[in-house]
Amino acid sequence: MTEGARAPTIWAVEIHDLDERGILAFDLPELLDTLGDGASALDWIVADYQPVTEDATIADFADAVYEAQSATPRSGVRLSSSDLRALADESLQTIDGQFIGIPIDSRTPPHELVDLRCFVDSDAALVVKAVDSSFWAVITKSRLDVAAIRDQEIATVGRCSSGPSIRSLRLRSSELRMSFWSTDRSSIRDST
Repeated sequence: MTEGARAPTIWAVEIHDLDERGILAFDLPELLDTLGDGASALDWIVADYQPVTEDATIADFADAVYEAQSATPRSGVRLSSSDLRALADESLQTIDGQFIGIPIDSRTPPHELVDLRCFVDSDAALVVKAVDSSFWAVITKSRLDVAAIRDQEIATVGRCSSGPSIRSLRLRSSELRMSFWSTDRSSIRDST
C-alpha cells in the first residue's frame, strides 16, 4: 500500500446463534446461502476442516486438508464453490474450519492467502471460519456480504478499519458479538 493510501474497510462478524441444545443452529450451507452469489462466484482455499460426517469422501477431504497443513502450515486445498457446497451439504456439522474465498482467476500462491495477517492486501475476498462448534466468523471486504448477513438477521454488524488489534462489543443479545479490527481504536464506528 502506498504512503497516504487509506486501508480498505474490513468487516468482521462473529455469529453466536446456539439452539436449545447449546449447539450452533446453522452450519456452512446456511452461511453460503446467506452470502449468495458473491460467495458462489469464488474459489475456496480450505485451510482447516474438521467435520462431523459419516461420508467417506468428506472424511478423505478433511484428511487431505490436514495433510496439507501438516506438510506446510500456511497451505490448504483449493476447490470450486460448487465442490465446497457439495461437501458442506453432506457433512453433519463443522467443528472447526477456515474457508478463504478468492477470485476464480487468482494465481496468488496459497501461503499468501492463508495468512490472515495479510488479508487486507491479498486477493482473498472473504473468510468464513468455524470455531469449535461455538461460533462462526465472517471476515470480508464487501459491504454486500455484511448486508446479506444483516438481511438474514444472523448478526448485528459494525464497520471498522483494518488492523491487528481486536475489540469485541456485545450487540442485540448475548448470543451475538461483533468483533472490530482496528489499528486505531478511535476509528471504530457502529454503522447501525
